[in-house]
Amino acid sequence: FFFSSRRRHTRYGTVTGVQTCALPISTIEYTLSSTQEVTVEILNALGEKISTLADGESQVAGKHAYHFSNAAPGIYFVKLTAGDVSTMQKLVNIQ
Repeated sequence: FFFSSRRRHTRYGTVTGVQTCALPISTIEYTLSSTQEVTVEILNALGEKISTLADGESQVAGKHAYHFSNAAPGIYFVKLTAGDVSTMQKLVNIQ
């Protein structure tokens, strides 16, 4: 999954993310192709979890979004787990 205007399609759905450079907010968007238990975590550059946006929530098929804000400028990673599949993408927070 990507944090730009690009999208990656998998058999589990589509995930995208957009960072608003004018505001200290990043929007993490994803689309599920079926109902899944979803966990969305933000990790720092050392791999330490700094925030959990969703924690094993059952989510129906369709588009979902979370907002991540108030983080210091730097490199973060967003880890999305849907069912038994996990993916991670780098997020650069510039302010």
